[in-house]
Amino acid sequence: MQKNAICRYLPGFACLSGRKLAPGCRFRYNGGVGERNTRMQAIILSVRKTGESNSLVTMLTDREGLCTGMLYGGPKSRLRSLVQQFNSGTVWLYEDKARQSAKITDYAVSAIHERLKASLPKIWAASLAAEIVLKTQAAGDAEAAFTLLSAFLDGTDATDENGTRLGTIRFLWRYLGLLGVQPPVEDCRGRFQLNGEAAAYLEALNSRSPGEVRKLLLDAQSVFQLKNLTFSLIEEAAGRQLNTIACGFSML
Repeated sequence: MQKNAICRYLPGFACLSGRKLAPGCRFRYNGGVGERNTRMQAIILSVRKTGESNSLVTMLTDREGLCTGMLYGGPKSRLRSLVQQFNSGTVWLYEDKARQSAKITDYAVSAIHERLKASLPKIWAASLAAEIVLKTQAAGDAEAAFTLLSAFLDGTDATDENGTRLGTIRFLWRYLGLLGVQPPVEDCRGRFQLNGEAAAYLEALNSRSPGEVRKLLLDAQSVFQLKNLTFSLIEEAAGRQLNTIACGFSML
């Protein structure tokens, strides 16, 4: 096979449901014998143990969307210590065409989000964001979903728990826009209880820069109203009840 063979899609990477990858999630292989390694930016969404010492890792990547790969190695493995939920960095994947499988060969961490992992409300917020990305297949836009989730995790790590609640509202509202189902603010006022301050905050999210919006303060009533609105709308968009909201509404 020639090294410059026409690029082909390989179906070897499994989606979350166990089905073959959808077109937006496929990896490319150019036909060269030694060119089965893929490198990309990846956020670790989940790490699920399989067998005695291996794990199945689900990632959101900037180029391929949602992908999974096997992580081999026991508890003392250096790589296993790096591939942790909510870490961000560069992943190296090796695709075995014959076995139709993928394995993680290296991971260079750029953000550990240590403060996020030390706070239960922040963990719940990050888990909600991850669940939404998983259940909506990254909104069909890998690059935009990656950018939005990456900014949310970085911001959640940097802020306090009150800031995390507002950050979650901002993430959900913007993700609704990414899905193409963000309703006009006036329509929201017709469906949900929203005071003037809460409605103005949603308008600001659509018209002002992220840095400007982060400086805006809201009273407790407005935050609660926006929380109810965004949680309800995102579950409608996902087409199902979200476990993170059902189990941790008071925590978020």
